[in-house]
Amino acid sequence: DTRTCLVGSEMCIRDSLEEMRPGLRWSAEVTQRLLDLGGGNPLFTIEALRHFEATGAAREKAGRIVPGPRWDDEHLPEALRGLVATRIGALRDEEHELLDVAAADGMEFDAAAVAAVLDAPILEVLRGLQRIYRERGVILPTRDGFRFANALSHDALYEQLAPALRSELHRMLADHLESEERDASPARLALHWERAGEKERALPYARRAAMDCLSRHELQRGLDWAERGGLGPGSPPDLLLAESDLALRLVIYLREAGQPDRGAALLEQLQDAADAANVEQLSLTCAMARIRIRLEDEGFGSVDPDRIERIAQALEPGLHRARAHASLAEVLQARSRFDEALRAVDEAERIYRRLDYNAGCANCLAKRGGLHLSRAEFELAEAAYAEAVRMARSGGRRLNAAISQVCLLYTSPSPRDLV
Repeated sequence: DTRTCLVGSEMCIRDSLEEMRPGLRWSAEVTQRLLDLGGGNPLFTIEALRHFEATGAAREKAGRIVPGPRWDDEHLPEALRGLVATRIGALRDEEHELLDVAAADGMEFDAAAVAAVLDAPILEVLRGLQRIYRERGVILPTRDGFRFANALSHDALYEQLAPALRSELHRMLADHLESEERDASPARLALHWERAGEKERALPYARRAAMDCLSRHELQRGLDWAERGGLGPGSPPDLLLAESDLALRLVIYLREAGQPDRGAALLEQLQDAADAANVEQLSLTCAMARIRIRLEDEGFGSVDPDRIERIAQALEPGLHRARAHASLAEVLQARSRFDEALRAVDEAERIYRRLDYNAGCANCLAKRGGLHLSRAEFELAEAAYAEAVRMARSGGRRLNAAISQVCLLYTSPSPRDLV
């Protein structure tokens, strides 16, 4: 079927890329753009890669192919422009009208948005798009709407739009999405308002897009959206207070992205804003964040557990309090205070379960497994790790599940049982 063919062609393209650059790893961002540009055609994809490298849109760094200094301004490879131009040039005026709006909406688009902008009946638009799919091959149907067959076709149509028309289409699409009852993608709304020239209206959506990406552990995209949303070191105190949850996540992910100084500066500014506004719970959360950073940098012996416990007890029951108890358990375990560490883990897990937060529960179960293992309580350790595997898998945390699965091997009381 079509899905199998697409999957097969994607695997073929990935193999071709690896053969072109053997021994190198590929960033997800570069790989996805190449796959989008190719649209299942290996020759298109390889030509796009050569173009990326020739123009500086992609480059090799530390054994990886990553976005280069001209990543944001790369255009269609010249060798492919003629092929795409021929297909686009064959479109009738009424087909162009539909696809102009679709191109402004993005690689994936829905007929309702196109119909709203054109003020046309939805059934008429759906039939028009269906004809384009059957006769032109420029777009493909999806479960929720349509998508362009490849990024080359989308980009060619989008680049042909006059600037004034392009801006107005983005504005009309943003207005339509805001008026819908169902929640639209914040990234989609932010992009439309940005390209309509309405940066201020884009900012809150960009920050919501950042939170969504970071929640899915899409590190670079999340950091990019946060920057586009005006949040980071140097942001006004009132914005930091209003977006404190996102700011705290940024502190963590800036460290992961190799920018610990920016993360530390952001945390200090957030702490100052909380203290100045007398927002006690946020001040405590910032203090706990500082402690977790110190534990990562200096080890579990660097902080007095009594201080962590005081902060944990002062925090309101919720996610931050659960995390504080989980950190307390690690510090107590490092001091071989196993009974107290188990009580801290129990408290953290109790809060996570009340919040229905499977990932937190899985982490607590893994910590409990480690505590029981430290005391040679193999059956209890085995039960805890097995439940941690189950909960991590149910929450989509495959890496956490794999780690707990490995830890299960150590719950055997005798090395001979591992053979």
